[in-house]
Amino acid sequence: MAFYSFMIHGYGGEIVLGKISKKAAEFWQSDEMAEHLHGYVFSPEWFEEENPNIKIPKYAQIGVWHDLEDRGHEWGADDRHAQLTISEVSDDTWNANHVRDIYYGSLSDFVHEHGLDIVIDECFNDEVHLIEMGNQLLIQYIISSTVDYLKGKN
Repeated sequence: MAFYSFMIHGYGGEIVLGKISKKAAEFWQSDEMAEHLHGYVFSPEWFEEENPNIKIPKYAQIGVWHDLEDRGHEWGADDRHAQLTISEVSDDTWNANHVRDIYYGSLSDFVHEHGLDIVIDECFNDEVHLIEMGNQLLIQYIISSTVDYLKGKN
């Protein structure tokens, strides 16, 4: 029996979903601060250097976006820029030995060469959202990623 490894890699998107306190959410949703949330979660240190007149209370210091992941953290390659690697491997374990290369190249080229149909999800550019899910307030940071990830994540 042969075993195969399929790896899609390259430029793409990333999404994190994490809890913050209600008090922090109210601070960042205020008229004065809503426009600053993106800059702050991208780099709190940079934000403080660039905005010395804006003081962030301790309860609202939520940190950098990629650390706000207690509810989820997903990433993947964008279909337009993805590479596909197909290899034969020795077995079905995570650390299987490489046997031989079968394909390495553009995912788009592989799809077109083999007449495959693929589904492409709607994408966003850099966005930050404060959302309510059940009884939790969550911060969501999306970098060119899919919206479908959040469906069913409670």
